[in-house]
Formats: sequence, structure tokens, C-alpha cells
Amino acid sequence: MKIFLYKLSKHLGLFYVAKFLTRKRLRILCYHGFAYEDEHLFRPKLFMSPSLFEKRMNLLSKGGFSVLSLSDAMQNLTNGTLSNATVVITIDDGWKGVDDIAMPILKQRGYQWTLYLTTYYVQNRLPVINLIIQYFFWKTNSQNIEFGIVDEKLMDIKVSSAKELSEDQLTHIIQTVESKKSVSEKLITLEALSKVLGINLSDINKNDLFQIVDEEQVRHLHNVGVDIQLHSHRHTIGENNELVLEREIKENRQVISNIIDKPLVHFCYPSGYYFEGCVERLNKLGIITATTCEPGLIKKNSNQLLLNRFLDGENISDIEFEAEIYGFAEILRKARSYLSFESS
Repeated sequence: MKIFLYKLSKHLGLFYVAKFLTRKRLRILCYHGFAYEDEHLFRPKLFMSPSLFEKRMNLLSKGGFSVLSLSDAMQNLTNGTLSNATVVITIDDGWKGVDDIAMPILKQRGYQWTLYLTTYYVQNRLPVINLIIQYFFWKTNSQNIEFGIVDEKLMDIKVSSAKELSEDQLTHIIQTVESKKSVSEKLITLEALSKVLGINLSDINKNDLFQIVDEEQVRHLHNVGVDIQLHSHRHTIGENNELVLEREIKENRQVISNIIDKPLVHFCYPSGYYFEGCVERLNKLGIITATTCEPGLIKKNSNQLLLNRFLDGENISDIEFEAEIYGFAEILRKARSYLSFESS
């Protein structure tokens, strides 16, 4: 029903009306990883195929949207000088595809963008453990797996098929690998797990699947004009814990500052999660803007430490994407909110 409504509204020209009505509001787009192989089929909300990302950027170009850096757009919004229908492009985490896949597509169009970089895996050179293990089990067809071969802590896991693994069992496997003290031990355990599941880890590593950019790539991205900013060190801010939030930002800031020299004043909440004390703590840490993963357009008086963003992904259709950037989806949200308020 929603897709039909969007298509009908676009056909009737209502998208262009919405774009005009919301022309002085800022749009912020959120992306994550870009697929080398089948990652976009494995996690369509997290990874996007190169062809679809290029199509999205073409839609911005054909639609006449102005793409600015986060800093310039926020300054213009504050000053009341924002160009009509301005878009900011942000990419979270720092998956290797941002350099190999996204960068050429964005550079070709002269689009500026912000990379919110999480730094634990910049320092520790191995695939992101929780995600690659989930990928193993998504990929495998193995049966009667002997998990005790991988680690004695896993001997009690008995399933006839990898597809029967429960969430608790999967979490236990991930925690067992993550508990290894050194990078080499973690890699050895990952290799053992891949073997019992019939997965070729060498091919995955060769193609840089589930890898975060290294220090050299961070410098390269910075040198070609990418705005690298904060995203926590371990991709967490804790559960309602201001001390964890502060520690994560300080470590994140220190690691990035050791690689490049620039002001680090913009932050992205990991997975979009935030809690009540975040805004006050971020102010004390010198953070100027912080973005969520909640859709919506940004006004001059919006809270700059709780900025809306539209999370784009392989799971989002073209018409849904257009409804967001043209402002039509925002007008519908406001209308529904108003009608709900009136009826209460």
C-alpha cells in the first residue's frame, strides 16, 4: 500500500510539491558497507551493491539536489543560507568498500561526504568477528558440526544443521572467539570455525570481506578530502552509561588523531542508539553535531546532537528513497503525527 501510494503521488507530481515545501530543510543520508560479493544479500540493511549505490547518487544528480559537506550544510542551515533541497552524505563504520567502491562513485560527481569511523578494527587487523561468524552460518550448508574441534568451550553445542543454531548458541560462539587475548589467537579460532563449517576463509580475507579500513587508507581518504569523524572505538556507547560513552569517544578520538590531524567534533551514535544523558555528555566532550538513524528532515531549530538521518540500504526501493529525499515521506509522517494527536 505504501509503495502504491508513493508511486501514485510521484505520478501526480506531488513529490515535486513536497520538495518545494521542504526545500529549506536539510536531508542527511546514512550508508554503511558496500558489497564486494554477496554481503548485500546477507545483510541488506548494512551492505549495498555498487550498482545500486551508483543509481542512488544518479537520482540525487538528476533530481537537482545540492550535496554539501556536513560542516558546510550545518553552518548554512544555522545562518539561514541553505541551498534548496540540500543533502549530506554520511557513511558509518569504515568498511573497506568505502575506499574501493564508494569513493570513486562520489568523486566522479564531486560529492563531499563524511566517514564516521569506528577504530577498534583499524588498530586490530582482523575481520569484524561478530559479523563474519554470522556470515559463516548464513553461508554454510554443513551438518553434524563438531564445535569442540574449534574450542573446548563449544563442546556442548549439538545441532544437526548449522541452520538450527539458536541465537544464544550463536552468541556463545561469537563471545568465545572474541574472548581470545591476541589477534593471532582470534584468527586461529576463526580459521578453525570456518573449516568445520566448510567455508574458505582465505577467499574471504583475500577479497577483504568484513574488513575495516587500515591506517594507510584512513590517511588516503583524509588526503583526498573525506571528512573523517567520530563513531566510538568499539562501536558501542554502553547501556545508559555516560562513562562508557565518554571512554569510547575519547579512545576513538585518540586513535584517529594519531593518524590524521583535524578537528573531530562530529559524532554518529553506533547503530543509532542513544540515551537520555548523551546530549549533556557530548556537549562536555566538545561534540558539535551527532546523528541518529531516525528518518526525518532537519530544521534550523533541530537539536544538533540528535540529528535525523535516513538509513538507506539494499532493502530500500527506489521509490522509498525518492519519497525521503523529496520530502514526501516527511510530510506524511507529520500528517500522521498531527492526526494521531488530534484524535487522542
